[in-house]
Amino acid sequence: MDTASVSQMAVNFIRTGDVITIKGTGSAISLGFEIWPDVPLFVRSVSDSGQPCNCEIQILTESDSIVFSEPFSGEAWELFTVRQLARHRVVVSAPDSVSWQVDVKDSPPQFVGPTPTPTTVPATPAPQSVTLTASRDTTIFESGTGALSNGKGTGLFAGKIRTGPIRRALIQFDVAGAIPSGATINAVTLAITVTRATSGSRNMDLHRLTANWGEGASLAGGNGGQGGGAQSGDATWLHSSFDGNQWGSAGGDFSGTQSAVTSISGPGAYTWTSTANMVADVQFWLDNQSNDFGSIILGDEGSQRTAKRFASREHGTASSHPQLTIAYTP
Repeated sequence: MDTASVSQMAVNFIRTGDVITIKGTGSAISLGFEIWPDVPLFVRSVSDSGQPCNCEIQILTESDSIVFSEPFSGEAWELFTVRQLARHRVVVSAPDSVSWQVDVKDSPPQFVGPTPTPTTVPATPAPQSVTLTASRDTTIFESGTGALSNGKGTGLFAGKIRTGPIRRALIQFDVAGAIPSGATINAVTLAITVTRATSGSRNMDLHRLTANWGEGASLAGGNGGQGGGAQSGDATWLHSSFDGNQWGSAGGDFSGTQSAVTSISGPGAYTWTSTANMVADVQFWLDNQSNDFGSIILGDEGSQRTAKRFASREHGTASSHPQLTIAYTP
């Protein structure tokens, strides 16, 4: 092509689906294309009605050109790209003897040829929350014989009673039964309802239990604070499951790391708010279902008359049952 008699027009494809239409009149001509960057460009012939004719598709790359060997005679050629690009520059050249024009439109072309493979972007899972009620709970009562428990009692105890012996509450939730495997735990809270308490505020600590334990059919009389005769499978001060398996240490086997602490005074609703250790405990239970032994609640064991009683899962008021609320991302 004689560059002295060539006119040029630069056109930018801004996004996928832009179409350049070239129309002209005159004798047989040759058009050259400078494509930047070096990516495929498609060309097809269309009639005045805008419908494809001849259906000849070519892939043009940098420095390619296409020769129109027949006069335009009202015929048009469209060029388009199917690749998503920030910028796709095409320079169209033609002899000055040819009357021609370039139009750009944004409607995606219908064409015969290779089509891009859609890219599916996975949806980001939405955070979710679930509230669990205790699957098992009981109180272990300090005793040299290890023969006291309260598996079916309506109250749980933690702290020290007037005459001196210690009470500790055990509680477990079925985390893996409610949260899908592989989920990420984001936050955890434990809510209880205190039904009886001596005066004064006392700290109640949560620790993760490290050994399995049982909830048998024992039932304490009166207000429950003295315990009842241990039944088969009950956890006691000495036994993780009466009267066979024993704890490694009297009073229960649990982590020395405090998971959370809250101050409890008189009757009412209380919550252990989320901590990094509580989150780690629940994540551990989810990822290691066979080691989900729950938590032990330790009251103030340094002084007498510090014990608190709170509703167990057997309590007559369902809203007072221990509840573990877990926020997680699937």
